[in-house]
Amino acid sequence: MSTALAPRAQAGVAGAGAGAQAGGGEARVVDRATLEAVCGEWSKDFRRCEPMDDFFSLFGVSMLLRKAARLMRGMRIELKGDMLEVTQICALRWLSVTEAFPLAPHAAPGEHRRRDLRRGPQRGTLEGAAAGAVRARFKWVCVRRGCGGEGGDGGGGGAAA
Repeated sequence: MSTALAPRAQAGVAGAGAGAQAGGGEARVVDRATLEAVCGEWSKDFRRCEPMDDFFSLFGVSMLLRKAARLMRGMRIELKGDMLEVTQICALRWLSVTEAFPLAPHAAPGEHRRRDLRRGPQRGTLEGAAAGAVRARFKWVCVRRGCGGEGGDGGGGGAAA
């Protein structure tokens, strides 16, 4: 499954920058130039996107959220001070989600609304990854009784988001 995004305002590609994690497991600083290369507004290319029906079925996504996912139009990626902001742009503005990631490797994670719109916050951090990529890692907090608190690591790969 993949989602194709094309730059709306500028040609941006993920480039070299932050390397793999250091041998001791210590996260490396994310290279600002790598992130600057992907900043801008990106439009979803619906012709190149694969159907997500199998993904939705596998994770038990409700029909309401399936319809909402089809309304996603793209992303806006911005550097604001020492934070990377990623906004998922939806045709219904109230469904758009903005996530903020600190650039410093040991900073407190950014906290934002969950992408799946369930209750409780989602926390995100950035780290250097192999081949000059930037990895976004997510953890979510379960607010139901008996769920044990923090959820799993939704570590995403790829460049700058």
